This record gives sequence, structure tokens and C-alpha cells, in this order.
Amino acid sequence: MAATVIILLAALWVPFSAGKLIAINNTHKRVVSKPGDSVEQRVEVLQNDIMLLEEYLKALHKYDNFELNKVKKNSVTARKDDDSTDDVSQLENKRDDIMIELKKRTLARIVTIDGFLKSAGLNYTKITGKQDLFARMQQGSSVAEGGPFIPATIDDIVNMEQDNYLSAEFIDEMNYLFELQKIVNNLPFSNPVAYNKVSSPFGVRHDPFNGRLSMHAGMDLQGNNGSYIVATGPGKVTYSGVKGAYGLMVEVNHGYGFTTRYGHLRGSLVKPGDYVSRGQVVGVQGCSGRCTGDHVHYEVRVNDVPSNPLPYLIKANEIQYYYAKKL
Repeated sequence: MAATVIILLAALWVPFSAGKLIAINNTHKRVVSKPGDSVEQRVEVLQNDIMLLEEYLKALHKYDNFELNKVKKNSVTARKDDDSTDDVSQLENKRDDIMIELKKRTLARIVTIDGFLKSAGLNYTKITGKQDLFARMQQGSSVAEGGPFIPATIDDIVNMEQDNYLSAEFIDEMNYLFELQKIVNNLPFSNPVAYNKVSSPFGVRHDPFNGRLSMHAGMDLQGNNGSYIVATGPGKVTYSGVKGAYGLMVEVNHGYGFTTRYGHLRGSLVKPGDYVSRGQVVGVQGCSGRCTGDHVHYEVRVNDVPSNPLPYLIKANEIQYYYAKKL
């Protein structure tokens, strides 16, 4: 069991140390300590387990750069139900407590991000085209099972058998969490300008030039004169230049089929092929192209189909991005 922790945690550490999402193999061989192992050997293995688990807990915070709610950062509380002074027993208890904490934080984080995306009208399947974790687990079950549905609480995890903490299902949950965090990190959940007002919403409107009904594929956001326009998510600049009625426009590809457009600019500060971060200035508000006054025409496109930017702007007020977090 102890050796299994080392193998799995070493594999799980790769996505964090590399800063990228890497699939983890769900199949692993359980290694059991030999009966003849000395106390010193067992203590050394447990100490290595604990070191990796503690580093992994820290990495759980470092990996993502956003905060949806206040995460309790209290250290794991040591068990008080064992008065034994045996070094091995104490280390085993400490290792088990950290694993419980990892499991609780993983599930809580999944529930939080899933809920955040759903409240924005999105979900994992819609974004990736793949089944979410729970649908995959349900489909993969071939065992004859049944009984009433009673939702589990986070605290129920404490009462699970220890072997379940390192099950294939737990590794699936971690991989799922990695990708959920990557999605929220990349999607345009922030404001393109510190705007004072929405001068024209998304949808059908009376054209400002001829008064006829027309479809407005974005939102017009009016900031102060000469306001900087920033990228609402990280991505690659795919267009920077004059584009018909948009005037001077910048387009950014955020992945997962999401792109954003920033039109009517006075000036562009990026070029095609540039990689931009969230909040990086891409241009200056103006009135180039077909417009009646200074503003930015902001579009969110999903698979090149215009989507109402309003839900993304609303959710931007509920999410706090950060780039240097003290643990």
C-alpha cells in the first residue's frame, strides 16, 4: 500500500510540475510491503509518502490561477484517536489524513467548477464534446448493482475504506479536475474594458444608421476616452487588422472552439501569432469602421457562432484570477 502511494503520487505530480494537463493511466499494480520489512524501512517509505502528499496538496492550489470561493487552507488535523507512540502507526495515520484531505478537496473543487460552468450555460460535455466523469463512470459500470440513491456528502469520505483513496476512480477524478481547471483558465471569463455602460446589447436591435431591425452579434461596451482593451482570456491572436464594418479588429483564439473579437479599435498592440495572457492589453478603444462613437464591439464566438457575451461578463464578477498566490 505504501509503495503504491509513492508510485501514484509520482505520476500525479507530472501535470503540476510541467504545468500542463497529462492523462494518467488508470491501471496500476498494487504493491504490498514485504512482511519482513524492518521498522526503519517502513518509516522511510511512509515519510516519503507524506512528503509527496504534502507537496501535492500545495500543487492543488498552485496549478490553477483562479478562485471561485474561499478555500480553507488549514493544515491537516492529526488524529487524536490513537494514543500509540509507535512511529509507524503515527506516520500511517498522518498519511491517511492527508489522503482524506486530498479526496475532499478534489471532490469539492469538481462540484464548485461544475456548478460555475453550468450557471454560465456551459458544461464539460458541451465544451469538450466528451462525456463528463459521472456519465463515464455510469456507462462503465457492468456490475449488477442497485438500491436507493442517497447523495454522498464530503464528510462521508472519511468513513470510506483506505484502499478506495488510491482507486482508479480517484485518479479519474483528479484528471477530470485538471481539465476542468484548464477550461476555466482558458475561457473568456473577464471584462475587456473597465466600461461605464453597455451602449448596445447582443441580439436583435434597430440599426444605428438606417433604423432597420438587424442582428447584433456582440455587445458594445463604452469605456472612458482612450481606454485600453484587454484580452478576456489567454490565447493566440489569429487576426489583427482592418476587417470591414469591424474597423480595426483583434481576434483571439482561446481553445475549445472559443474565440473573442474586439472591434472598432483606434490602435492594435498585438499581431497575428502573438500569445496573450488574460488582462493583457490588445488595443485602444476607438471608432474605426461602422460606428457612431467611441466604444469596443466585443464578441464571444463558440465554433465561430456568435454567443451572447453577457453570461461571461456576469460570471467575470464571480471569479477572481491570480498569478502569484502565497500558500
